[in-house]
Amino acid sequence: MTFLIMEDIINNSSFDERIKKSFYFEQGHLETHLRKIKIEQDPRVFKELMLSSFQLYLNGLLKENQERDPETLDKRLGISNSFLKSLRVIISEFYGQNQCIDIDSIRERIIPHYSSIIKYDSKEISKTRHIIGGELNIRKCAFDIFRGLNNKKIDLVLPIASSGVEPGILIADYLGVDDLLPVRYSRYNQYDKDILTPYSGLEVREQICGKNILIVDDTISSGYTASKVIKWAKRYYSPGEIYFASIYSFCKPENCMRYKDVKFLYKHNLKKVL
Repeated sequence: MTFLIMEDIINNSSFDERIKKSFYFEQGHLETHLRKIKIEQDPRVFKELMLSSFQLYLNGLLKENQERDPETLDKRLGISNSFLKSLRVIISEFYGQNQCIDIDSIRERIIPHYSSIIKYDSKEISKTRHIIGGELNIRKCAFDIFRGLNNKKIDLVLPIASSGVEPGILIADYLGVDDLLPVRYSRYNQYDKDILTPYSGLEVREQICGKNILIVDDTISSGYTASKVIKWAKRYYSPGEIYFASIYSFCKPENCMRYKDVKFLYKHNLKKVL
């Protein structure tokens, strides 16, 4: 059975245009972000630098995924996992009561891997995420999903990189879910002919097979990406129940998804956002 949890934006007054514009000028390559991570003290900017750096590293990892040397793969995945664990700490602390991040402790986790991270730089320039400045909406969505699931057990959260990572981590935190599996798919990216993940098919099967999974993205528009990821999970990995969560939506869910076994769970009437 597949379920869909949708949280539409209720009003966009909380969207901080100042933060979006200021971060626009900080876009750059992975090496540029890592240099800024060494000195940045503002919690929100530090969070954005880490999220963008993770995406650029993940992109590089996926491009080079044809390498099959077990020792090298283990090292690369170890760095990816360290990144992800650091992001879990950052998101948990940032969305805490004081919005503070222990920046120095995060640096201690990442900086030792500096040279290895750069080795798998995607050579791309980071993009401004759609949900920069939307922390209030992300928090509200996470709370509504926690409440809407009504103690239903979720075993694994799959954030769709890049913009699904932040809400995916926060939702996992709210639900008490330990396991995260970032995936990437974009119909506009030449490398994304199918769903991409840095893990082997066997590792993905072990994480998904028979488990209740929650797929998280920032926005659902046509429903193409959501449908693609759900189809991938169902076809190859036989999960238990599949849930999908989106912070913003630009369409009614019944117009976005085409699965007969989808049940829609959402707390607000969906509104088109221009």
